[in-house]
Amino acid sequence: GFGGKSDVTIEPLLVYIASKIPGWWVKLVLEREEMFIGSLVGRGIKGRIKMGARKDGKILSTKIEMFFNAGAYGETAINVVVGGGQNSPGPYNIPNKCVDAYAVYTNLPYVGAFRGYGHPEGSFMTERTIDLLAKKLKIDPLKLRLKNCYRPGDVNAIGQKLQKYSGDISLCLKKAAEQIGWGKKEKKSNGEWLKGRAVCSLMKSPVMSTNAHKAAIIKFNEDGTANLSTSTCEMGQGSLTVHSQIAAEVLEIPVEKVHILRHPDTASFPYEWQTVASVGTWSVGQAIVKAAEDAKEKIKETASKIFGVKKDRITYKNGFVFVKNSGKKIPVEKIAHGYVLPDGKTIGGPVVGYGSFTPRGLQYPDKKTGQGNVSASWTFGAQAVELLVNKNSKKIKIEKIVTVIDAGKIVNPVLARGQIVGGMVMALGQALMEKIIYSSSGKNRNPRFTDYKIPALEDLKDVEMKVIFIETPDKWGPFGARGLAEHATVSIPPAVANAVSNATGIEIFELPVKLI
Repeated sequence: GFGGKSDVTIEPLLVYIASKIPGWWVKLVLEREEMFIGSLVGRGIKGRIKMGARKDGKILSTKIEMFFNAGAYGETAINVVVGGGQNSPGPYNIPNKCVDAYAVYTNLPYVGAFRGYGHPEGSFMTERTIDLLAKKLKIDPLKLRLKNCYRPGDVNAIGQKLQKYSGDISLCLKKAAEQIGWGKKEKKSNGEWLKGRAVCSLMKSPVMSTNAHKAAIIKFNEDGTANLSTSTCEMGQGSLTVHSQIAAEVLEIPVEKVHILRHPDTASFPYEWQTVASVGTWSVGQAIVKAAEDAKEKIKETASKIFGVKKDRITYKNGFVFVKNSGKKIPVEKIAHGYVLPDGKTIGGPVVGYGSFTPRGLQYPDKKTGQGNVSASWTFGAQAVELLVNKNSKKIKIEKIVTVIDAGKIVNPVLARGQIVGGMVMALGQALMEKIIYSSSGKNRNPRFTDYKIPALEDLKDVEMKVIFIETPDKWGPFGARGLAEHATVSIPPAVANAVSNATGIEIFELPVKLI
């Protein structure tokens, strides 16, 4: 998951082996150490950034250079470079921008898709720099962000005009700041502990191909239930539940009556680009809506023939079809496989609805400017951290992490919160402990979890995690929904670094954050 299935690494080996033993299944199981050294890694970048502003805090320019580790093969890193470069200026209306992002050949394992896809790297650079700029200008960092963040009508870094339905970044910043008591006057030092706080903006676009098609099929059964088929791979993210909810809502039947088919098979299931890019709800959902509407139209067409009226006189509601202003109605299950008249004559046939979605009007970026209609959707938000730093041991103790995200309509709040909390935990690991150690020859020296540290329950037991949803409806998403799965990883690392700096005065320029 988390992008790990997006890129091809050693899988072609299986194809070769399978070709030599026809009729036999071939399965690849990597041990943990093999995963570290034989697959790709998720992060790996060095960068430079400059930012210019007026004394009143209006940011006028930024220049960003990003150098991503491409390993010995450039293919998997290239798209991460594109996504990171496009989003690195953050959600700020900066009139003069220059971003150069490079994939650099090295003797290390190559960078590929991982939760956030280049966004956390750019966010770390920009959000750290804004805090440094705020100190230089003697302006509150939150006020500096609010002064410069995107508003409806602004043109973003890749030349797209933002609309009101794109989301409310200002409200997200204010809500996040409120959660950590931003601006409260209190002692910064409490005995041996120093308190620090920080608020950072969050922005994420789905980095996808211009023909990232999604499709769905809905087949009605004789009992009025419906089978839903998509090729989304369920890896614990809850997509199948959300997809069932969307289908049930459009078909106006209880969600228990929607049977979603698992274990997609490319030979018989509808096409899907990939289960990546935080678009399982946003784009597949649109295909499901179209498939459900298509099924309803076929039911109404059959009903019009049964009642001998024009189709525009037929209405569909709560699993029934009605003739307007007549009181006549038939339950869907009587039509789902054709309506049989008393004499045995059958009207209509099995109802199957099909829907597909392709991002509207996407194009490749202009070769000179890097701009164009290259992103299908945007999600904005804010993340905040409250922490303590021990004066003596330099230990960093996280007290509270917050994500406020404007992801449009939240179809399933419980699953959505789970996605966000999981992302925040992953981001804490990247901020405070995760690091691959290489020898001078490029050999991984800590390819197992005894030496490569990730957050465990003991690290999180006292951390308060707050998730707030702002629901500005997206014009295109199903019921106004936007993506949110990767987003919680984007700005926790700079928020941690900024909070440490706020507590100690020590400036942080690399991850993981270390004070010793």
